[in-house]
Amino acid sequence: MIRTMASGKKILIFNYDFPPNSGIGGRRWAKFARQLAMDGYIVHVIKADAVFGEDQSYWSEDVKHPNIIVHSLPRAYPVLFSHPKKDIWSRIMYRWYRRKLERSEKGTIYDISIGWGQRLCDLATTLISEEKIKNICATGAPWRMLYDVATLKEKHQDLRLIIDYRDPWLNARNYGMPGLDGSRRKEEERKQTHILQHADVVITPYQYLTEELHEYSSQQGGPQPQFEVVTHCYDPSDIVRLENKKTSGIRIVYGGDLYTGIHRELQLLSRALQKIREQDLATFESIDLRIFTNKHEDRTLSDLSCVKIMAGIGKKIFQELSDADASLIILPVHKKDDRTTKFFEIMACRKPFIVISEEGEVTKFVRDNHLGYILNREGSNLAEIIDAIRHGSSSFDSSFPIEQYSLPAVTTQLKKFFV
Repeated sequence: MIRTMASGKKILIFNYDFPPNSGIGGRRWAKFARQLAMDGYIVHVIKADAVFGEDQSYWSEDVKHPNIIVHSLPRAYPVLFSHPKKDIWSRIMYRWYRRKLERSEKGTIYDISIGWGQRLCDLATTLISEEKIKNICATGAPWRMLYDVATLKEKHQDLRLIIDYRDPWLNARNYGMPGLDGSRRKEEERKQTHILQHADVVITPYQYLTEELHEYSSQQGGPQPQFEVVTHCYDPSDIVRLENKKTSGIRIVYGGDLYTGIHRELQLLSRALQKIREQDLATFESIDLRIFTNKHEDRTLSDLSCVKIMAGIGKKIFQELSDADASLIILPVHKKDDRTTKFFEIMACRKPFIVISEEGEVTKFVRDNHLGYILNREGSNLAEIIDAIRHGSSSFDSSFPIEQYSLPAVTTQLKKFFV
């Protein structure tokens, strides 16, 4: 049933795994939806049904607001393919679905919004008509959904279409993109071109990604959207500031997934810690490195007594950060330019970064703004970093103006694209 609210401007958001669905994919727009609702907007959201048996999102409470109206649609993509199980029957069905998708799809078969378009467009058309909605925002991944949303603009020329790329698409390391043959890749290119030629505004959290899309769109020709960077942000209501009660040791905290391709960086950290253990056992034993993650298949750090790897704790990570001396940022080479959500959340906690990454936008930002330390390629400076943190080195600027990256400030920037 569609609920109508009489007052306020109205927005329609397409976010496949919007809370309470699990996963990080709903966090960005859950926060935007919450802030827009608090600012008096009526926010309609179209999402997919949650996968049975999965935990709820850490951000489920954020979207409980009378101005946020969530519409959930059944998934069309086979769950046994997107969430494979290990029993014999499930493996048989996985192979069957793979062959079926390979026959039916011209592009990548690893897009969970495949087959969802008709349901999506039918509901969206009804909402747009009955709620008199002018602004629609679609965020990817998944990417096929963005293509389906773009078809709405063809039928409703007065819509304001904002497309949000949370990550790269054609240059992605997942979604089956690296292994696509020529014809399948051309199909993905066709879909992206269609989206860019029908969007009014294309936003991304990263400068390099916005520039890549702008260049790609210019090469394809046709109508051009406005390209803008809308960074990730921190929510001031999440930040916990407690009195630091630790009396000894150096506590370093990492929260979030250990990204695909991160093995080299973990090896670097392991070697650096081993070197401290060999040269200064007292310092090694003073280190308390806590990693909170639900993705930790890599066992590189498992033999180091100063490292504790624990399950993710959601928003409780802010309590850990409040009592920490520093926060660890580990980025594989393909994410060296990504100032992720956790980057801004940690920055808001006023804790120095220890960054393990190839030189890129993240290391430059941290270095230029005196927000922490960069582990060098040999890992030989970790002891110096620990010593600097222990003695409160002037390399860390605890007064950096973080408010520009707050949820209210970034949402204000987003609202400038609405009509």
